[in-house]
Amino acid sequence: MGKILKLLAVIVATVWGNVVTLTKVEGTQEGVVSPIVPKGETGYILCPYMGKEIICGLALSEGEGRVRFEVYDNLKNRAMALPVVLPKPGDKVVFQKNYRRVLIIAPNSEIYFSLLNRYRKEGNTPISSDFLAIFEEDEGVPSREDLISLAKKMDIGRYAIVTPEGVIELDALSLQKLRSYPCNCGPIHYKVPFFTSYNDWEEPEEGILERYNEELKLGLSEYKRKGADDK
Repeated sequence: MGKILKLLAVIVATVWGNVVTLTKVEGTQEGVVSPIVPKGETGYILCPYMGKEIICGLALSEGEGRVRFEVYDNLKNRAMALPVVLPKPGDKVVFQKNYRRVLIIAPNSEIYFSLLNRYRKEGNTPISSDFLAIFEEDEGVPSREDLISLAKKMDIGRYAIVTPEGVIELDALSLQKLRSYPCNCGPIHYKVPFFTSYNDWEEPEEGILERYNEELKLGLSEYKRKGADDK
């Protein structure tokens, strides 16, 4: 267990992000932080343990200073399980930890590389969509579970998906909308689930944007009119 604690301590020492304080804990899954964090952002809770700060849970901002969290009560290897460390007032929460690591979901190479250059100029580290192609075994529109799992494995902080209503950025762990901005990309039409340099999609698909809209709850107006978001 000592090796695990050292690893968690190293992770804490190298985090980048917005650090806030847990001012109130309500039960085992809710609390209040200060200053207020935008709704949808996820953060890592840092708890003191054996003289060190370790990551003991994951928090989701619900807006207006309120957070909901899950505590890491053990690791995958049950033989090396950590004791339960519960968050308490005064503990720190690091939001936006991996927000500089962005994976772009775009319909074609032109739009993909245009956005890739934009994010690089802004000081971000774009993660190649080829990793998503490798991870997506079904070779289709990735599910919420697939995207969250990939984000955890690759330390992805944000997904940026190109839509007819602009580029929508999502927190990679909550998949909640963070912001959107105009793409100025011209007409948007997905013939494949996302651009990848492999170019080995079997054949063009239909309804890709509609599936993204349903899977990621993007709220695109085109599909609201069709009733796809009224379930």
